[in-house]
Amino acid sequence: MLSALLSRAWWAAAIQRALRSALVVLVPLIPGILSGDSATILAAASTAALMAVLSLATALASLPEVDGMPRAWWVAALDRTVKTFAQALIAAIPAVTLIHEVPWTLVLMHAAAAAAGSLVLAVISILPESLPVTIPIDTVLPDGRTVTDAVAGVQPADAAPTGRHTAD
Repeated sequence: MLSALLSRAWWAAAIQRALRSALVVLVPLIPGILSGDSATILAAASTAALMAVLSLATALASLPEVDGMPRAWWVAALDRTVKTFAQALIAAIPAVTLIHEVPWTLVLMHAAAAAAGSLVLAVISILPESLPVTIPIDTVLPDGRTVTDAVAGVQPADAAPTGRHTAD
């Protein structure tokens, strides 16, 4: 886990997700932002900033595109949508003063809109964690064969006979 945190690939993927999440959570707030009300703009900015922090925190638990574990597209899209909903729900709460004053209907609608935005982005883009993993062609397998030999069916030199005979 620590080695992943120190890699450039992890940080690039995590920052990309954080920025995407921050932008997705702003979409439902555009009408309020365009009204020019400074309190609304401040609430939107703090919600987007908290959304980015929550996205980075979620990336600590799992970042499939860096882990090298490809998943089906629908699994990746569902995972992102659910995470976005939960993050947007949590990020919208501090925008109000007291917990008992939270307009839950509005907060839930905002979180659902952010989740829908995440799903729309997943539909129109390629999710990195749904791509197949590529193995460098010069990778040496534990039995001494290279990936090219394994694909071609070449047996290692010290392998036992397979029992198959070919015509001369």
